[in-house]
Amino acid sequence: YSKESLSYGVPYSIVDLKAAIRYLRSMENIPGNKERIVTIGDSSGGTYSTLLGVSGNSPNFKEYLSEIGAISSSDKIFASISYNPKLSYDMLDASYEWEVGRYLNNKDHSNGSFKYALSKDLSIEYGKYINSLSLKKDDVILSLDEDTYLKGSYYDYLLSILEESLEDYLNINFQDINYKKSYIDSLNDGFSFASIDDDGHVKILDMKHFILHCKKLMDSTYFIDRLDRSGIENQLFKIEEKNSMHFDILLYQLLKKNKSLYATYDDYDDSYLEEFGFDMTMLKNAKKTSIVELYSAISYVNSSYASYNENGVAEYFRIRNGINSAELTLSSTINFVLSLENLSTNIDYKEIWGEFGSRSEDTDNVEENIIQYVDQIVKGD
Repeated sequence: YSKESLSYGVPYSIVDLKAAIRYLRSMENIPGNKERIVTIGDSSGGTYSTLLGVSGNSPNFKEYLSEIGAISSSDKIFASISYNPKLSYDMLDASYEWEVGRYLNNKDHSNGSFKYALSKDLSIEYGKYINSLSLKKDDVILSLDEDTYLKGSYYDYLLSILEESLEDYLNINFQDINYKKSYIDSLNDGFSFASIDDDGHVKILDMKHFILHCKKLMDSTYFIDRLDRSGIENQLFKIEEKNSMHFDILLYQLLKKNKSLYATYDDYDDSYLEEFGFDMTMLKNAKKTSIVELYSAISYVNSSYASYNENGVAEYFRIRNGINSAELTLSSTINFVLSLENLSTNIDYKEIWGEFGSRSEDTDNVEENIIQYVDQIVKGD
């Protein structure tokens, strides 16, 4: 490594892993099959595992790999297993405000505040983004209505994922339909959230009550790129002596575009735009303005992105998320999964009801499930 490379954050963590895979492939005498490399990770490790699964031999990393002296070989892997990965760093702020923020009524989401106005703007931009992805399920395009971006076939599909997750939980944990109904009643305590028929089929009425009463919520607005740069992810994009930096380009664009409006609110501070502008200039001068896309797994599997590279995608993916997790949005995962499905990739994906993260499974046998999955795909069953 050069001293210069050590002064940077992203993407050297993923570059290290790619270099290790290339080195592994270069070894002549090694047990196993070098064409059957499988990665596994949880949380940030899940993010890296998924990134390795979609970015095989991507030209985005050529310069970085050359810089550290990586062996000239393939870094494409066979399969990726991930728990609770972040799959879309470029849109996680916007996805959170679209999926969660619009239902909140805390100090950061009170009407008449700058943060509330910014939250609404992020939500609208995310709706436009969803429609730009051309996501399909069973050959039908999923979209949001262009009036509010709050309803549509895409929204209905998210509800179906919630229903599937809850129904799986009930079937695994309760055999008697009366116990299943009692659990649904407990979810409906004080409000109408879900229903179940005599055959055990679940119907979820809307996202709002799931978000407010089932999902763990973050304690701050914009939990990825925080306005004061205090988020853990802000440290990922450090440059030289600046150990914490802004990176959300959409957030920066909205601050610039709507400066006059935001400035009318008492909680707005001119330093927000100044500090974002300073960081974005540093990223541009360091030729790192595309780093956020490079670090977003969806950018490699959806053709709306410049990084799209279907030839580098692994054959198999297994993703498990805790559906109640505070740090993940269901929509960002669904965008990635549907993009993978459109490439006819083999994907085993589940949202686990009642789990908040960290190796979420619908049974307790985590290691056994992983071994069984790997054994299955290697044998081609």
